[in-house]
Amino acid sequence: MLVLLSTHYIFVICSKIRSLFKAATPRLCWATTLNVRYLIKRAQFLDMPRRGLPGAPFLLICVGCPLLIALYRLVIFLCISTCDVSVYSVSQSLVGAVFMVNWGLFLYLIYFVRHSFQCQFNLLLSYIKDFGDDLQRCRAMILNAAADFSCYQQICTLYLALTFPVIVIAVVANLTVDYVFNASKCLDKQSQLIANHLAICAWSVIGVSLLLCSIAMGGLKVRYIWENFVENVLIMKSGKSKLLRKELFQDAEYLLRESSLLLKLSFSQFLASTLDSNLVYKMSLC
Repeated sequence: MLVLLSTHYIFVICSKIRSLFKAATPRLCWATTLNVRYLIKRAQFLDMPRRGLPGAPFLLICVGCPLLIALYRLVIFLCISTCDVSVYSVSQSLVGAVFMVNWGLFLYLIYFVRHSFQCQFNLLLSYIKDFGDDLQRCRAMILNAAADFSCYQQICTLYLALTFPVIVIAVVANLTVDYVFNASKCLDKQSQLIANHLAICAWSVIGVSLLLCSIAMGGLKVRYIWENFVENVLIMKSGKSKLLRKELFQDAEYLLRESSLLLKLSFSQFLASTLDSNLVYKMSLC
């Protein structure tokens, strides 16, 4: 599960590296979502001085659940286990707690950006109702919102692509370990007790990760936010025909479709290069 809890560090480091080597022209990339300017722009749609921080209960859950799991893990190693307390065991538990809390904060950041897009699309819907006759201005504003949403959609897709295989591997590993411990007759009662507590802790991490991830993204696909916005515009009562309103989304739909395709190609190339390098390494050993 260390891989699951460290994926957000990989995202942040890659985003910082990309910000240091900016291209001459801005590009729509998932790393832009973690940029400070991008987050400040997202926060401007939330009206936090009047409404406060969005999803404050979810923020408490994102911090509280990892802390409880980390505290439970600390109790297992320091109280239930018969091993001597050492600086290494204490530091290992503290580092695990920091990893889990930061992971929860990263998921809240995903929720924060998603909520800001929902607010932005509601404001944009009201704008189109009032100024729907100006197709050029409405198209420009929709395209600007779609460009920002494209970056957010990419990071959510990439995070799910990295997270779910890790969760599946963790489930298989926990089932295997549980079977081995239950089938083994060499363990004493204390060792069996520790193994049971570790299994509970591991399954808790898996369950909390699935729960928080689904709540943060509002499901397994964040594109529903955009699809709901498009549907609300198309069913809007207006003097403009439905065909003209569809034209507002042509460029934006093309942008979202191509950015998603580019992400899939990049991810497939990364997997192919990884497999090729492993194959070359195995051939060199032979």
